[in-house]
Amino acid sequence: MNILYTCDDKFCAYTGISITSLFENNKDLSEINVFIAGQGISEENSLKLQKTAEKYGRKIIILDAEKIDKFLVENNAVSYHESKAPYYRLFIDELLPQSIERILYIDSDSVVTGSLSGLESFIFEPDKVCAMKRDPVFAEYKISIGLNENDVYYHSGVMLFDLNNWRRLKCSDLLIKEIKEGRARYRLPDQDLLSRALNKNIQTLDLKYNFLTHIPYFGIDTYRAVSDAHDETYYTVQQMQEAMDNPVILHCVRGFVGTPWEKGNTNPFKEEWTKYKEMSLWVGIKETPSRTDKHMAVQRLLIKILPKKLYIPFHKIYSKRKHAGFVNESKK
Repeated sequence: MNILYTCDDKFCAYTGISITSLFENNKDLSEINVFIAGQGISEENSLKLQKTAEKYGRKIIILDAEKIDKFLVENNAVSYHESKAPYYRLFIDELLPQSIERILYIDSDSVVTGSLSGLESFIFEPDKVCAMKRDPVFAEYKISIGLNENDVYYHSGVMLFDLNNWRRLKCSDLLIKEIKEGRARYRLPDQDLLSRALNKNIQTLDLKYNFLTHIPYFGIDTYRAVSDAHDETYYTVQQMQEAMDNPVILHCVRGFVGTPWEKGNTNPFKEEWTKYKEMSLWVGIKETPSRTDKHMAVQRLLIKILPKKLYIPFHKIYSKRKHAGFVNESKK
């Protein structure tokens, strides 16, 4: 199986921890080749990555994404957490050999807790280029990025690529066109861009392969309520419960809880993440300062002190105002 990560050097430790969890829980796979598209990865981190691969009898190949990064800078693509790395996966076909027909992208803030063997038999439809988890967003935000209210919006934290279809349908060219026309200034630049440009060419991935912190943090019913999640554009309650019972990839997104390596975080996946950190060659990394702003702190306080039924309208008002603020700012 071919796996893809993207990162710069400051995020490399988290990538290494995620890869450790991948190798630990996929010893049943006969072959795993991990490709890392990155910029400026230090010699120290490169050496640790290679030692990790050797420990498990796997391969790690570092790809230089300088060409992609330069293009993104020249076309004023918005950075995400001060990095262009989130975009690299969108142009990975330019860095990989033509012989690779399928690859699974995993975000570096993820923990692989189960076998990925089920994805080896995943069948793509002829007009589909990748498979991604559905994500609930408010109708107003969908419309602001050029989608219809009833379109499915996708989350790019885990992506299974069919590179034959991707190349045949010239998806990189479509994304480049969007960027050159100034449509890469979204709040979540990579997944907003994908959801807009390739919406009809994306297939749905099972929720268990990209299980986010929000669901166990809120609980299924509250999460569906605060995010306006509907069966038609998201997952059913049964599908969510099945993913919660048997997740394969835990995505430790920051949200209201902070990432597992932030001071004072309440991430529900912290214990699992720490377990693989301690197995990894990055066991000595320190906690980082909390990145919670005033608005986030207020939200955390409200969900602690208010009954869930009272909290839901506050969350919706806050989230919709935040989205509207970004849309208005981007129009300027």
